[in-house]
Amino acid sequence: MCCPPRGSSFTDAEHRARVFETDWGPLPTVGIADLVELKKTQQPRDYPIIGRLVLAYMSEVGAHSTDKDLAWVADNIFSLSEFKQLLNEFPQVGSVLGVRDPLIAGAVVAWGANGALIPELEDQLEDWFDARSAPLRKADRHFWRAVIDELRELRARGQLMVQGTPV
Repeated sequence: MCCPPRGSSFTDAEHRARVFETDWGPLPTVGIADLVELKKTQQPRDYPIIGRLVLAYMSEVGAHSTDKDLAWVADNIFSLSEFKQLLNEFPQVGSVLGVRDPLIAGAVVAWGANGALIPELEDQLEDWFDARSAPLRKADRHFWRAVIDELRELRARGQLMVQGTPV
């Protein structure tokens, strides 16, 4: 298996795994921070999911969040609705978000003043979030292009199992 461009090693991810007790025994799953990195794909629809994962992470750490947690959160918000929810539920994040960019600082101040943003500012924020995710989408597309080309080559040489073959 290959490692996605933002993924850490399997060993590192295993150390951060979350374990759920099930009827079949303990089930290790990827931790939220690693899942966020895996979700940074070329698909724009994945970025609101990242925001929801960030909100779930903040719900877990809550009042015990460190500066490192807040910086990670600030780096992984990519959509307006999750940004608003984050400011609403975790106002302490505003201090970290505000140092990222003057536009974000203005949005944090505006949100703190009345819990709302004017439409022009929302439009600017949407563009800002899109610009932040664009290099990640591009990197993912470039990474997978080589992998998919290799798989096509292997299939053409008959070196892959036929799709639908029982494993």
